[in-house]
Formats: sequence, structure tokens, C-alpha cells
Amino acid sequence: MKKLMIGWTTFANEDDAQTLGDRLVAEGLAACVQLDGPVKSTYRWMGKLTRETEYRLTVKFPKSHAADISAFIQQHHPYDNPQWLACRAREAAPAYVIWALSQTNPDGPAEKGV
Repeated sequence: MKKLMIGWTTFANEDDAQTLGDRLVAEGLAACVQLDGPVKSTYRWMGKLTRETEYRLTVKFPKSHAADISAFIQQHHPYDNPQWLACRAREAAPAYVIWALSQTNPDGPAEKGV
């Protein structure tokens, strides 16, 4: 059986997060995205302690799309160095996995060159 993955990235504003999430679903890369926020992030950037309000996008997708989603995020994310963390869903309701996998394009992006 194909594996279901869950990934996370963050954005400076809700509109950017929603736009990228919508594209991932519309292009058949992800089955579902969820937008949370605002969240408070603390990190070191360019040697300086930084605190920002961000919006977190959770992405559910088949493992076969992992490389395509990573490349898509690197290409279309507004950050210079976007967070992209992903892991395999160890436990998932079988019916949900079947639904999620049926919602994605088995060949990757619906539009080539994305």
C-alpha cells in the first residue's frame, strides 16, 4: 500500500499560505491542506534572534509526491529558505488513506512545468 505523508511549512501571512495550499490541492499534489494560525515562531535568522507571527500549512500527500511537493515549495514559497518538514503518517484510518490517495494525481502535478 502507498504511504501517506504529512508535511508542514510556515508563511508570513495567511493569503500566501492559502494560495500555495490551494495550488497543491488543485494540481493533484496534495489530498488536503489545513491552515493554522497565527502561530508565534522564534528562531535565529542571520545571527539574530527573531520572533514572528506566522501561519502554518499542514499538507497531506502520498509518499510518491514527496519530491514534487518539496520542489514546488522551494520554487513557489515566498521565503528565501522555507521550512519544509515531512514524515510518514504512522497511524491513519484506512478509509481516510484510501480517500486521500484517490484525491491526488498519480503522475504528479496536473500541469507540467510547475
